[in-house]
Amino acid sequence: HPEVPGGPSLKLVDWELAGWGEPLWDVGAMVGQLVFYWAVSIRPSPGEDFATWVRNAAVPFTDVQRALATFVEGYAAEAGRPLDGPGGCRSRIVRFAGVFLMHRALATLEAMGVMSGGAYCCLLVGKTLLSSPERSIEILFGKAP
Repeated sequence: HPEVPGGPSLKLVDWELAGWGEPLWDVGAMVGQLVFYWAVSIRPSPGEDFATWVRNAAVPFTDVQRALATFVEGYAAEAGRPLDGPGGCRSRIVRFAGVFLMHRALATLEAMGVMSGGAYCCLLVGKTLLSSPERSIEILFGKAP
């Protein structure tokens, strides 16, 4: 309900998963989670290459790009941080997202005992995010920084 001017306010804080760390890890993990949902919508088919798998994903990548841009640009605006250039945070966010995807692939392997198609896609995408963060920015956000 609306606050009463001059009246008491109540703020709730959930400390369940709180800890010390790099704030961009949380942003990267959210980016990684969005990419994860897209990656597991990919259904690998024998005899087809990764580009074909991506085109046939159940979740259109353009939807993922819009969500990523909205989230990351909103974070940067609220945090007062530049996305690109000196002191920019987008490259670090992308690398943290790559690590997050590697963790998700490992967790899937541990839980299922086999490397599922979605986990394999997470490994491929995570590797790209980690090894080529600047190129990955172009792919994830649909533009060059």
